[in-house]
Amino acid sequence: MRITYIAPCDRNLVGLVEEVATILAGDYVERIKQDYPEQFIAIGFLKNSLLSVIYELRYDDEGEYIWLITYWKSTKREREIYEQYFY
Repeated sequence: MRITYIAPCDRNLVGLVEEVATILAGDYVERIKQDYPEQFIAIGFLKNSLLSVIYELRYDDEGEYIWLITYWKSTKREREIYEQYFY
């Protein structure tokens, strides 16, 4: 699935597309973060860091794609949510 974002609005997102793809290809927990617009949070590992990624599923002429909004190192609560599913 394609992953895209607006650059350079958030310089932290530059170069992150491949890393987000790595998270979404592995074991991660996904939850709805917000109803409108519908946004999801994915909590998963990238190397040795547990990250939380906020994204939307969008559509265009080429089909569905992931619109990356932001990410951060997972909080204690997000880590607990992840551990409920994988430990």
